[in-house]
Amino acid sequence: MELSESQEMILKRIEAYWRKHGFGPAIRDLMRECGFRSPRAVAFHLDNLERMGLIEQNGKARSIRVLGRGVDMVDVVPIFGTIPAGPAEVQTQLPLGELAVPRQLSSAGVRQHGFALKVRGDSMIGAGIHDGDLAIVEQRPARPEDIVVALVDGQSTLKRLIRRRGGFCLKSENPKYPLIQPVERLEIQGVVVGIFRKI
Repeated sequence: MELSESQEMILKRIEAYWRKHGFGPAIRDLMRECGFRSPRAVAFHLDNLERMGLIEQNGKARSIRVLGRGVDMVDVVPIFGTIPAGPAEVQTQLPLGELAVPRQLSSAGVRQHGFALKVRGDSMIGAGIHDGDLAIVEQRPARPEDIVVALVDGQSTLKRLIRRRGGFCLKSENPKYPLIQPVERLEIQGVVVGIFRKI
């Protein structure tokens, strides 16, 4: 399949953008990086590349990706704000973008019901989860000893779920934090299945 110089340049820029950011470029990013004068010219090339089966555009922002050249085997999950890894606190989830998870490290559950949260705090350092990490979360029932995203008496936290005296409580992986015993309600919002950390 013969590609024009512009088409090859666009493919390389999309791949480079995924490697650097973990998500795809916007049309205006490609316009600027490839030297096009209008978004319409970029869209024209993208549509042709999609017809050739070389890229995928699914209509979501920053989701353009190259197929068959290494970056197609990813699942893209939304980043829904931050999660305290310290004392539980009231938390408002604000979208921060998207995270590309390599398909071999993902699962059907992550593809269908997964999301990511930026960790804030040091209560889970004993489990290798540090401040600033992105926790990849699957929405599924939790088992004892799972690391979970929980809503405990209306406040969010990331902790290990343990069984205690016929009920459940939340345990940190840092000795300076006490067990969290729910007073009224404990709701598990998802199970942590992976951690992403920038070096």
